[in-house]
Amino acid sequence: MSRIKLETRYVVPFAYEAIQFDKLHEQSDSWEIEEASSVESDIYEYVRNSFITTDNAASDDHSIKIGSLYKYAGELLPQNFRLKYINDNNEQSFYIRGVHLALFQTGIGLLWFSPDTGKSSFDDEKAVDFTYHMKEMARNERSNYLFSESIELVDGSEENIAPDKLVDGGKRYKKTTPFYLGVWIDDIIRTISSSIKYYPQRTRTIDGEKRGLSDKVVLFHCGSIDKSDDSEKTLVYLTRGYKSSYKLSDDQLEQIYKPFENVRCFATSEGCGYYALTDENTPAFFSDLTKVNNDYFFLYMLALYQSYTLLHYSELIAEKLSATQGDYKNYSKKLESSLDDLTTELNVFLAKSVYASVSHIQHQNEFFKQVSESLLIKENIASVSAGIEALNNIERTLYEDEVEKKNRYLNSCLTIVSFLALFSAFNDVNEFLNNHFYAMFPLTRPWATLIANGILLAVFLTVVILLFRHVIYNPKKK
Repeated sequence: MSRIKLETRYVVPFAYEAIQFDKLHEQSDSWEIEEASSVESDIYEYVRNSFITTDNAASDDHSIKIGSLYKYAGELLPQNFRLKYINDNNEQSFYIRGVHLALFQTGIGLLWFSPDTGKSSFDDEKAVDFTYHMKEMARNERSNYLFSESIELVDGSEENIAPDKLVDGGKRYKKTTPFYLGVWIDDIIRTISSSIKYYPQRTRTIDGEKRGLSDKVVLFHCGSIDKSDDSEKTLVYLTRGYKSSYKLSDDQLEQIYKPFENVRCFATSEGCGYYALTDENTPAFFSDLTKVNNDYFFLYMLALYQSYTLLHYSELIAEKLSATQGDYKNYSKKLESSLDDLTTELNVFLAKSVYASVSHIQHQNEFFKQVSESLLIKENIASVSAGIEALNNIERTLYEDEVEKKNRYLNSCLTIVSFLALFSAFNDVNEFLNNHFYAMFPLTRPWATLIANGILLAVFLTVVILLFRHVIYNPKKK
C-alpha cells in the first residue's frame, strides 16, 4: 500500500447567462474579485494578465480580457466549515476553506474548491475511495457519504475532547445532518445567475422541487505518490475519479505522459493529474505544491475553458441552425445574420484564447499540449470551424444567386424601358418626317424618298440591334 501526498481541486464547469463576466462583484454581495497571485510563475505574462484580478480590475480595459477571477464570500461558506466523509471503515473529516470562480466572456464558468484534510499523506486506497465519492455531485439520499459538522459550545463538565474537535472560543464540532455537496454547490452558483447549465447535469428532487445539479466534477490532482508496481495504476484511478472495481485496462497506462523520470502526468476529459514518484533514493520532485498548483492548474483551467467553450458553440449551432436540408436552398437574411454572429464569436475566441505556447518553460508547454490533446481541442476547433465555414460558403453562394436574380430582373425592366424609349424615338422620327421633312421635300422628288427611307431604316436597325443585345443575347453569369 502506497502513501500519497495530494492536493485535489474539484472543478464544476457550467454555462451562464444574464450577467456580465466582469460585473459579478458589483451585482452580488457573495463574490469578490480574486487577489492577484504573488507566487512566482513561468507562464507568459500576457496569458496570466488575460484575466481580471485585483491588480488590474480598476485600470485595464475589461473588453480585452477573456475572463475574470472571483472568490466566494457569502454565508454558504462560514468560517471553520467542516464536513465528514464516512464509508465503512474509511472516515475522513475535512475543511472547505475557499470556493473560487472563473467567468469567461464566452458564457462559460469554472468553479472550484479544494478539500483540506489536514493530513500530510494518506493511504492510496482511501484516497481513491474518497475522490470517487466526492466526484459524484448529484448524490441522492441512499448513496450519500457526507455529513455536516455543526459547531456547539463545550459543556464545562465534559472532558477529554479530541483536539481536532476543538475550535476557538470554547466550541467543538458535532456531526449532525447529511450534507449534499451538489446542492450546496448549486446554491452557491445560483448567486451568479438563475440561468445555469452544468456540464454534465442531472435532475434531482430536493425538498419537493426538481433541480438541475452538477452531475460530476472535473478533477485536478497535484502531489506525490510512493513508487511501487501499482503506483501508475493508482494515479490513473485518482485522475479519472474511478474506484478499483472498474478494472481499467493496461492501455490506460500507455497514455501516461512522462516529462521526467520521476514525474507522471495523466489527463482525460474527467480529470488531470501531475504526480511525482518518490522512494528512498528519489525525493519528491516537488515538496511545496503552491507553485506547481499555481502554474499547472492555471494551464488546465485554460484547456477546460477552451473545451467547454467549443462545446457551447456546438450547442449554439444545434439550437440556432436548422437541420433541414431544404432550408439552405434559398437565401435567408435571418440565417445569414445567425451565421455572421456565430462566425464572429468563434473567430474572436480562436484569436484571443487558443495558444500554441504558454510558458517560458518547455515542460509546461508540453503539459499544456498533452492536456489539450486529451481534450481534443484541435479536433473540436476543426469540426466547429469547418461546419460554420461550409454553411457560410453555401449562404454566400445563395446570396450571390439572389443578387444575380435581382440584376437579371432589373436588366429585363431596363430592356423594356429601353424598348419603349426606342419605340418612342422611332415614332418621333416618323412624326418629324411626316410633319416637317415631307412638307419641305415632297416625296415626288426621288432623293427625298431615299433620305426618308434611310432615316427610318437606320432607326429600325438601331432598335433591332439593341433589342438583340439586351433581349436575345443576354448571357447569364455563373
